[in-house]
Amino acid sequence: MTWFPGNPVVTAEDHAEWQLWRRFRILKGQRSRRARSRRIDYYASPEANETIDKCRTKTAGGDASSIINRIIEVWAAARRNLLEQTRDTAVSGTK
Repeated sequence: MTWFPGNPVVTAEDHAEWQLWRRFRILKGQRSRRARSRRIDYYASPEANETIDKCRTKTAGGDASSIINRIIEVWAAARRNLLEQTRDTAVSGTK
């Protein structure tokens, strides 16, 4: 008997086919995730680790990736504001 999704795994042959199908499905999902999401290897400094650890929680958003995302979003917003202020100052001629 040849196994296919939806059928029970009964024999050793079914189990081997299921394992192959499962492995293929996992790898396909991983390729899809990697195509959609940028991956950055990041080794934090001791100071950055302290900041990340202080922000950790056991709830959603308390993992390192979410914390780093929030830090970058806050930094980017502050940078945009600074650039806008600089541009407005240059246009109006005031300091």
